[in-house]
Amino acid sequence: MKNVNFKRKRLKLGFLSACCFIFCFSSAVNAQTTAQAITIDQKDKSVGEILKAIESVSDYVFFYNRDDVDRNRKATVQANNASIEKVLDQLFAKTNNGYRIEGRQVYITKKAPAVENPPQQVQVKIKVTGKVLDKANDPVIGGSVIQKGTTTGVFTDVEGNFSMELSRDAVIVVSYLGFVPQEVAVTEQPMTIILREDTKALDEVVIVAYGSQNRGLVTSAISSIGGEELVKLPTASITNNMAGVVPGLTALQTSGQPGKDAAILYLRGVGSLNDEL
Repeated sequence: MKNVNFKRKRLKLGFLSACCFIFCFSSAVNAQTTAQAITIDQKDKSVGEILKAIESVSDYVFFYNRDDVDRNRKATVQANNASIEKVLDQLFAKTNNGYRIEGRQVYITKKAPAVENPPQQVQVKIKVTGKVLDKANDPVIGGSVIQKGTTTGVFTDVEGNFSMELSRDAVIVVSYLGFVPQEVAVTEQPMTIILREDTKALDEVVIVAYGSQNRGLVTSAISSIGGEELVKLPTASITNNMAGVVPGLTALQTSGQPGKDAAILYLRGVGSLNDEL
């Protein structure tokens, strides 16, 4: 029994010794390969000749695609006990070639072309100030000043002034109810913008409860509904169709009898739906 145990111990020791030997041998080989120094003196020789010379004085082997490496290019490489990296850095300096080292194998590659990012244009913003007036030089209060093509904008104050920060090439659209909108290129100097009245809108004739007047002279609110909208409504009675469509107008239907189902219309000022017109 003792002999069997002794033999097992000897086998374990032998196995461990063999593993240690293999590990040490591999480490020594790798260290020798990694730290291998190269001495070479090649003047005005082709790249192909220099690579063969490196292989002849070292254990390195080169792999590359002939289309990626200019083997006929002349170069000079001089090194004394230098690493393979320093030798190759000399050989491929100022070229589009690179390399990758894996043990004793050296792979020569072609560098990917550098992607140049186009310079970004920095938009310089300026402070834009101005005053919006009408033809009588009175300030336009609450006028809209919006950068064209965006939703960025401000309203004029009680003196018609406005202020905002925009790019130098911006265009503003100035508008107000009853005036023709104007597009103006911004400047760094204070701007004065005079709006013209929209005569087409002001000259339009509107029908009011007590007759007809020029739209420009009407100061109260005006509500309207077109024939196209009335046609789309569900009932045949025009008076019933106007219920809830025109602000301030109340339509009261007092009977459902056919032919007598027209609604009574109340236009503002009625205190109760039971009041008479």
